Parts: sequence; C-alpha cells; structure tokens
Amino acid sequence: MNCKPGDLAVTVNCRSHPELNGIPLTVVRAVSVDAWLCSGYEIERVSAQYDCPPHILDRYLRPIRGSDGADETLQWAGKPEPVSA
Repeated sequence: MNCKPGDLAVTVNCRSHPELNGIPLTVVRAVSVDAWLCSGYEIERVSAQYDCPPHILDRYLRPIRGSDGADETLQWAGKPEPVSA
C-alpha cells in the first residue's frame, strides 16, 4: 500500500474521473485491503456531489511525506563547487 493512516496525500491517475486528480486530502483509515477513507474539504465536496463515501483506492493516492535521508540529487549531480567571481 502507498499510504498509511494519518498521511497527507494527493489523488493521481484517476482516468474515469480526471477532475479528482490533484485533490489534497488526509488518509483516515483503511476500509478494505486496497481502499482508504479520506477527509478534506475538496474530497468531501466531491463525495457529496457524486453521493458516495470519500473512499479512495490506494493506487490513486500518493503520500506527501518529508524525507529523513540525504537529498538524492547529490548522488547523481554531484556536490556543487563554489563559484569565484
């Protein structure tokens, strides 16, 4: 699973309802082995519009998390060199 309870996430790759892509939300709890109950103003508004619960399949969610490791850019780009004028 991509997400876990409490994650901030964004919806992605929803082809059947592309207007749902890019909605920020909070993952609340699992409702099945591949879906989450989510909360947030926009997802709840859309949920009411379609008259369905705010359940989102895990494959349509990408968590927004901070990184606790080093920036991987340095691995492929190398350490920046000082510039002298």
